[in-house]
Amino acid sequence: CVVDTIEPIVSSKKGTPGLKLRLVVSAGPEKGTALTDRIYYTGTKKSDWKKSEFLQACNEKNLGKTDAISMMEKFTGKKVLVRTAWEEGRTAEDGTVYDGQIRIGGFQVSAPTSAVSYSPVENTETPF
Repeated sequence: CVVDTIEPIVSSKKGTPGLKLRLVVSAGPEKGTALTDRIYYTGTKKSDWKKSEFLQACNEKNLGKTDAISMMEKFTGKKVLVRTAWEEGRTAEDGTVYDGQIRIGGFQVSAPTSAVSYSPVENTETPF
Protein backbone atom coordinates (compact mmCIF):
# COMPACT_ATOMS: atom_id res chain seq x y z
CA CYS A 1 0.00 0.00 0.00
CA VAL A 2 0.97 3.61 -0.47
CA VAL A 3 0.12 6.35 2.03
CA ASP A 4 -2.33 8.60 0.20
CA THR A 5 -3.39 10.91 3.05
CA ILE A 6 -2.60 11.27 6.72
CA GLU A 7 -4.08 13.78 9.12
CA PRO A 8 -4.04 14.42 12.85
CA ILE A 9 -7.34 13.70 14.62
CA VAL A 10 -8.75 13.69 18.16
CA SER A 11 -11.36 11.15 19.28
CA SER A 12 -14.73 12.70 20.04
CA LYS A 13 -15.40 10.57 23.13
CA LYS A 14 -12.16 10.80 25.15
CA GLY A 15 -10.13 13.44 23.34
CA THR A 16 -7.41 10.90 22.49
CA PRO A 17 -4.99 12.13 19.79
CA GLY A 18 -4.43 10.02 16.72
CA LEU A 19 -3.97 9.77 12.99
CA LYS A 20 -6.40 9.11 10.18
CA LEU A 21 -4.71 7.19 7.37
CA ARG A 22 -5.87 6.55 3.85
CA LEU A 23 -3.77 3.91 2.14
CA VAL A 24 -4.13 2.83 -1.49
CA VAL A 25 -3.32 -0.70 -2.64
CA SER A 26 -0.43 -0.33 -5.08
CA ALA A 27 -0.22 -3.83 -6.62
CA GLY A 28 -2.24 -6.96 -7.28
CA PRO A 29 -5.89 -7.50 -8.15
CA GLU A 30 -7.10 -4.88 -5.64
CA LYS A 31 -4.77 -2.15 -6.98
CA GLY A 32 -6.34 1.28 -6.51
CA THR A 33 -8.62 0.20 -3.64
CA ALA A 34 -8.47 2.49 -0.61
CA LEU A 35 -8.15 1.38 3.00
CA THR A 36 -8.90 3.89 5.74
CA ASP A 37 -8.04 3.45 9.42
CA ARG A 38 -7.45 5.49 12.54
CA ILE A 39 -4.51 5.05 14.89
CA TYR A 40 -5.01 6.49 18.37
CA TYR A 41 -2.10 6.90 20.78
CA THR A 42 -2.05 7.43 24.51
CA GLY A 43 1.66 7.57 25.23
CA THR A 44 1.88 4.04 26.68
CA LYS A 45 3.99 1.44 24.91
CA LYS A 46 1.22 -1.18 25.16
CA SER A 47 -1.39 0.90 23.34
CA ASP A 48 0.88 2.63 20.84
CA TRP A 49 2.10 -0.47 18.99
CA LYS A 50 0.25 0.41 15.78
CA LYS A 51 1.75 3.91 15.64
CA SER A 52 5.21 2.45 16.30
CA GLU A 53 4.80 -0.17 13.53
CA PHE A 54 3.56 2.50 11.10
CA LEU A 55 6.57 4.75 11.79
CA GLN A 56 9.00 1.83 11.47
CA ALA A 57 7.40 0.74 8.17
CA CYS A 58 7.81 4.31 6.87
CA ASN A 59 11.46 4.40 8.01
CA GLU A 60 10.70 7.29 10.36
CA LYS A 61 11.65 7.68 14.03
CA ASN A 62 8.78 10.02 14.97
CA LEU A 63 5.78 11.86 13.57
CA GLY A 64 7.64 15.16 13.45
CA LYS A 65 5.44 18.23 13.23
CA THR A 66 1.86 17.10 13.73
CA ASP A 67 0.07 19.70 11.63
CA ALA A 68 -1.71 18.26 8.58
CA ILE A 69 0.53 19.87 5.95
CA SER A 70 3.80 18.72 7.55
CA MET A 71 2.46 15.20 8.02
CA MET A 72 1.29 15.00 4.39
CA GLU A 73 4.71 16.19 3.16
CA LYS A 74 6.51 13.64 5.35
CA PHE A 75 4.35 10.54 4.76
CA THR A 76 2.47 10.84 1.44
CA GLY A 77 3.85 8.36 -1.07
CA LYS A 78 5.53 6.11 1.51
CA LYS A 79 5.07 2.46 0.61
CA VAL A 80 4.26 -0.01 3.40
CA LEU A 81 3.08 -3.59 3.70
CA VAL A 82 -0.20 -3.84 5.59
CA ARG A 83 -1.64 -6.81 7.46
CA THR A 84 -5.41 -6.72 7.58
CA ALA A 85 -7.93 -8.54 9.73
CA TRP A 86 -11.71 -8.87 9.68
CA GLU A 87 -13.36 -7.29 12.71
CA GLU A 88 -16.82 -8.69 13.47
CA GLY A 89 -19.69 -6.27 13.89
CA ARG A 90 -20.81 -5.52 17.44
CA THR A 91 -23.24 -3.52 19.53
CA ALA A 92 -21.70 -1.23 22.14
CA GLU A 93 -23.06 -0.88 25.66
CA ASP A 94 -24.72 2.40 24.68
CA GLY A 95 -26.61 0.63 21.87
CA THR A 96 -24.44 1.91 19.01
CA VAL A 97 -24.22 -0.73 16.27
CA TYR A 98 -20.87 -1.12 14.50
CA ASP A 99 -20.82 -3.09 11.24
CA GLY A 100 -18.09 -5.62 10.55
CA GLN A 101 -15.09 -4.18 8.75
CA ILE A 102 -11.57 -4.81 7.55
CA ARG A 103 -9.05 -3.26 9.95
CA ILE A 104 -5.33 -2.73 9.72
CA GLY A 105 -3.70 -5.33 11.95
CA GLY A 106 -0.14 -4.11 11.53
CA PHE A 107 2.51 -2.63 9.25
CA GLN A 108 5.83 -3.83 7.86
CA VAL A 109 8.58 -2.24 5.83
CA SER A 110 7.87 -2.72 2.13
CA ALA A 111 11.37 -2.25 0.73
CA PRO A 112 14.80 -1.00 1.85
CA THR A 113 13.71 2.48 0.78
CA SER A 114 10.02 3.13 1.23
CA ALA A 115 9.63 6.25 -0.91
CA VAL A 116 7.98 5.52 -4.26
CA SER A 117 6.73 7.49 -7.20
CA TYR A 118 3.06 8.06 -6.51
CA SER A 119 0.15 10.06 -7.85
CA PRO A 120 -3.00 10.19 -5.68
CA VAL A 121 -5.99 8.40 -7.18
CA GLU A 122 -9.48 9.79 -7.39
CA ASN A 123 -11.32 9.30 -4.09
CA THR A 124 -13.15 6.02 -4.67
CA GLU A 125 -12.88 5.08 -1.02
CA THR A 126 -14.24 1.71 -0.03
CA PRO A 127 -15.62 1.90 3.52
CA PHE A 128 -13.32 -0.37 5.51
